[in-house]
Amino acid sequence: MQASIMQPCSVQLVRRPASRRQRRARTLKVLAAVLLALLFVFVAPRAVEMMSHTGAPATVTYTVAYGDTLWEIAARHSGDADIRQVVSAIKRANNLQTATVHPGQELVLPTIK
Repeated sequence: MQASIMQPCSVQLVRRPASRRQRRARTLKVLAAVLLALLFVFVAPRAVEMMSHTGAPATVTYTVAYGDTLWEIAARHSGDADIRQVVSAIKRANNLQTATVHPGQELVLPTIK
């Protein structure tokens, strides 16, 4: 019997260039990761802010007194806001077609920001 000596075999790995499909897939993965990061940075804080609110904006009710006008009521409750916008907001909140109010009528006064 003859003994043979085995020599170590060297294996050389040849890296083939990535195919067009592989490059496109890698680019799409990177683009998706960047879009998710942007979505997280810009949308997540707004979503958290929206969820933290308790629901409908705070409102105040006011009972119209004799001699009150919608303009005067809006002027008293407008703060720094434009009185015309406050009058419109009160009309919308109470489904009023005109600015006519009557004594004893309850009005919802929405908060204007």
